[in-house]
This record gives sequence, structure tokens and C-alpha cells, in this order.
Amino acid sequence: MKKTIGKQGWWLVCVWALAFAPLLNGQISFEAVSDAREVFLDGEVEVSFVLRNAMGNKFTPPDFKDFTVLSGPNQSSRSSLVNGVRSTELGISFILRPKRKGLLTIGSASVEVDKKKFYTKQQQVSVIDGERRSGEGTKVAFIKAETNISEAWPGQQILLDYKIYIQTQYFKQGHEVETKPDYAGFFAEQLNYYRSFKEIVNGVEYNSMTLARLAIFPQRSGDLVIPPLAILLDVGERRSNPFGMGLAPIERIKLESNKLTVRVKPFPDPAPGNFFGVSGKYSIGVTANRTELSTDDALSIKLTIRGDGDIKQVSIPVLTGVDSFEMFKPNVLSETLQDSGNGFMTGEKVIEYLLTPRAPGKYNIPLQFSYWDSEAKAYADAAQDTLRLTVVQGTGKPTIADGSTGEEGRNKLLGLVMSGPFQKRDGFWIQSPLFWVTVSLPFLSLLGLVLVRRWQTREDRMDPLTVRERRLRKVVDQHLSAARARLQAGQFKDLFEEVSRALTAYLGHKLGIPPSKWSKNRVREQLQEARVDESIISRVMEVLQTSEMALYAAQDKQEAAQRVFDQASQVIREMEIKK
Repeated sequence: MKKTIGKQGWWLVCVWALAFAPLLNGQISFEAVSDAREVFLDGEVEVSFVLRNAMGNKFTPPDFKDFTVLSGPNQSSRSSLVNGVRSTELGISFILRPKRKGLLTIGSASVEVDKKKFYTKQQQVSVIDGERRSGEGTKVAFIKAETNISEAWPGQQILLDYKIYIQTQYFKQGHEVETKPDYAGFFAEQLNYYRSFKEIVNGVEYNSMTLARLAIFPQRSGDLVIPPLAILLDVGERRSNPFGMGLAPIERIKLESNKLTVRVKPFPDPAPGNFFGVSGKYSIGVTANRTELSTDDALSIKLTIRGDGDIKQVSIPVLTGVDSFEMFKPNVLSETLQDSGNGFMTGEKVIEYLLTPRAPGKYNIPLQFSYWDSEAKAYADAAQDTLRLTVVQGTGKPTIADGSTGEEGRNKLLGLVMSGPFQKRDGFWIQSPLFWVTVSLPFLSLLGLVLVRRWQTREDRMDPLTVRERRLRKVVDQHLSAARARLQAGQFKDLFEEVSRALTAYLGHKLGIPPSKWSKNRVREQLQEARVDESIISRVMEVLQTSEMALYAAQDKQEAAQRVFDQASQVIREMEIKK
């Protein structure tokens, strides 16, 4: 049935989308989604064609030659707002019944957006002509963990799915996480992703649904283990009764996923000189506040790096071709990792370089950095067109903050000083407070030096262990104070990082664990050897695990942050008292 659904079929969703069009800022995509991967010959398949963040027309469905269309086209629409990003979905769905057994293909659909064609990927459905089993004697439900790849490189994004399989005559009422995995060696972020399929396992038809999808980024090479996830699942059975379908009482069963191992391979040698140990797909963009300037002006270059790898591992690229410039320390303006809305994470890092030219001339500044392309399995360059600058000779009188130059600027600064609180408007300068402050300043400086020297001498005479203890307490207090500030500001992710740094510094010193050998297992072993109370050890491990991942805190993140901060402060106090 190859036909086009034009404006007549889309007018309702288009009118709806027009109302939100000015607010859309998500990525445009067109995707085919099937609710079944494997069905019986007498079963049904629902396929949907979803256009995101755009208005389309001239929708052309596939030729369903191997299927009978039971229903469709059926239209749907949805809008959402996640992290300030508004997105829309416009869908056309069909319910199909296969005509024959085998591996059947649902072809590509197309739609036109702003005179540009978008196509969906083909979908395949396995159709079997076997005997449908009742499911008696088999598992009512089970959970399975799977990754999209089994081998990766450090920093590469891996998609980890936890899927629940429930027999079709049962339904899911709810679940509770009993044991959270320890993703040692990974940095993990949870995605807003959900899919549901009908699948046949050993002749029994199951509804499979995504419990959670995580983007995990390996932090080192080697064989990294993902422990099982244990949940308590509440299920009920659909039963027939004289009054129609009824529901049986809810039953709670414990499910545990399989353990996974991901092999993380080291980067091959030789690596390019500007390689910073990141993998994935990256691109860069560059902006400058000016391309024509004088030797009096300051130049701001902003480099934006985008990619699907671990953006935190991206180091600040070194600028070349700037020998004739004075460059200040680069500043990371922002570093974000966010849900793309299409089932994976995207990262962005914005870096600002501040420079001042020393000499006039024409300069070319190349902007690039190397990364490991995990798809092509080769080193690649993310490059931008060379930044071309023209510098002319200035006046030698640099601008100040308000844009004034030369004598005008000096007079303004002088006016600010002379109109300050030290100036006596009536009388001689020798009678002013400024005179006495100026005269007293050398004596005050000398007194300060004497006091500092006495303090240093006193600290030198102290026991080195006592000095290290004082410095440790200062570092821990700084991190806990920063964590408290993050808690009050609602910056919960930063709070977890500060708490983790405080505990890492404290436990690393107390237990003699160097950073290269730090791990939660090592911490537990050392605490047990030191005969620390098991209740304290349990809380330490809980704080470390929650601070490191904080995976299932999307609904109660503020409460989790407060709890982690309180627990970290409490265990440090208790360990200090009992040391």
C-alpha cells in the first residue's frame, strides 16, 4: 500500500505543533519503532513512525507487502520539557499481521521537513509458526542486563539496558530496587529511555520492557565487571471471570540480572601528539570576539567541543601559532552531559582562551584536537577552519574596564582614588588619614613578617604527623564546606563530587591508600583491618557508592544529597572520636 499521506492526514498534528514551534530546541529525528521482535504467525505487530521536533508533510509509509494492515494510519502527538529543552513527537502507527513465517522486513518510511527528506531505518520481525506454550512451569518474569557493545575503549559511551520480561498473561504493578550495582571503573548517567516489545523465549510469549537505560563510560582499560541488579517485582495475573477480565492479587518476586563483563582495550600506539585519551565522535566550533584588533586589545577565543564520549576526560587543547601573544590560563566556562532524547548522551565543553598580542601582523591559529574514533577504530582530528587574525599597532595605552584609554583613563583612576574615604577635602594632606596610614604601613608590614616567621618556626618544631593531620583536616573541611554550599544552592551533582573528594582525601590518608590503588574494596579491607565498627564501614561504603553514581535518585535527589552530606560528616566525626 504505497501511498502518500499529505496535509489532509497531518493537519491536526501540524496545527498542534505550530503552537509550540517557537519553543522547540531539540534535535530533529525520524524513527521507526516496532513493539515486537519475534511473534507467532497469528500474532500482531504495531509499528510507529515518529517525527521529533519538527513539522512534516508528504508522509509515505512502507509497502507492507508481507503483512495485512489491521488498523492504521493512527495519529498521535506528545510534548515534553526536560532540562529546559522542549521536544515534540508526531506519530503515525499501524497494526499489522504477518502473512508468512520467516524474517520479515518492514521497509523505510519517508517524510518531508522544510523540503528535506527524512527516512526511517528498516525494521525486521521474526515470525515463527510454532506451538504457542502456556508458560506453565516457566518463569513468570525475569530480568536481563545487556550492553550494545562488549568491547570498548576508555571514555567510549556504552549503553546498558536492564529489561524485565513478563509473561503476557501477567502485568507489572511496580518494582523496588533491592541491590544497586557498583559500577566500579565506570562513570554512569541514567537516560530517560523506555521501550516495550513482545518477544518469544523458549516458545513462551513475553512482554519485555526497559526498566532503566544507563550511559556508562569506562575510566580505564581492562576487563570491567558490571555486577547484577536485584529488584523486587510486583506482578498480577489477568484472569477471566463471569463479569469479564479480572485481576488476581499482586505477588512479589525477587529478580536478579545477569553479570556482564566489558573488555576495555587500551589505545594503540603511536598516538598523535595532540591526543588527550578520549574516544567516541567529536566536533568543535570556534568563535572570537574579534578578528581585527590592535596591540592594545584583548582577544577572547571560545572553543566548543561536542561529542558522545566522556566529555569530562577531554583535556584543554593547547593553542598553537600564538607565540606572538601573551596568553592567560584557559578557563572552562561550562561542561555539560545531557540526555539527547534519542537514547544516548551528548556532551559539550566550552573553553575560553584570553590573549593579548605583542606585535602587529597577520596570524593564523589552527584549532583542532585528536581523539580515538571508536566507530572507525582509528585516530581522527576534530578540526575547525583556521582562525585568521589581523593585528595593527596600537597606541601603547591599553584599555581599562570601562573602555577609557590614555590620560583620560589615568585621570578617571586618579579621581576614584582621590575621592575615596582617605581623602581629607579641607586642610593639608599631612593632616589626612591617608598620610598616617602611609607612614604606618612599613612598620605594620615588618610586624606581620615577624608574626609569620614565628608561626612558621612553631610549625617546624611540631611533630610532622601533627602537621599532616592539621593539613588533612583543613582539606576535608574545605570540601565539606563546599558541599554544604552546593547543597544550599541546589547543585546536587557537585555536592556528590565534593563529598567524594572529602572522603577520598580523609580515608586515603588515614588508611595509607595512594590514589593509584584507590578502590572501594580496598577501603573496606583496610577499615576491617583497622577494626572499625561494621556500622561505620557500612555507612562509609553507602556514601561512597551513592556519591559515585547516584543512579536512582532522579525523584528524590535533594533528599539523597542531604542524606549523603549528613552521613559523610557523621562518619568522619565518629572515626575521629574512635581513632
